[in-house]
Amino acid sequence: MAILYPTKDLGAKERFDYWQDVVCSTYAPTDNRKLTDEQFDGLLNVKTLGSVTFSQIKSLPIEYERHSRDDDSDHFFISLSLCPEAHVTQNGRQSTQRVGDIVIFDSARPYVCSFPEGDNQIVLAVPRSLLLDHMSNGERCLSRTLESQAPVGNLAKSMLIVVWRTRALPVSVGERLNASLLDVLSTA
Repeated sequence: MAILYPTKDLGAKERFDYWQDVVCSTYAPTDNRKLTDEQFDGLLNVKTLGSVTFSQIKSLPIEYERHSRDDDSDHFFISLSLCPEAHVTQNGRQSTQRVGDIVIFDSARPYVCSFPEGDNQIVLAVPRSLLLDHMSNGERCLSRTLESQAPVGNLAKSMLIVVWRTRALPVSVGERLNASLLDVLSTA
């Protein structure tokens, strides 16, 4: 079952405050900064497939910053950009994504995600142990762009989109799809 978190029915001040609460409870506590003077608007759609939480997040230009290290956070984020420009900075490395590109970052470490032309991405919150079971080099892949023009990058993008669009499945089938997706990402 998907859960939608729209902001359009709220007042101007309440929209951004509500958005901050929703984003922090869905992903990780962050400081959020609008990158435009326009009235804020955003939409978050969340669903679970096995042990992985999938979401599509859309908003006007915004930046999210996680300051502190949180060793209790047990997820990696895999982000498929659907927007013209996105930046993720972690561990002193900045990656830039265009439409169709993928990046992995660690929810336990400080990071900055910036969407100067507006946010539109599919984000997977993958349990740390699951990702590392399929990508033993996961730590080395942080904040590196997997471009959709690369053959296996295109396969990973396509598979991620198909899995996102999949309706509810039994947990065992969801876990098998998650494992297959992570194996493709590891290969890429």
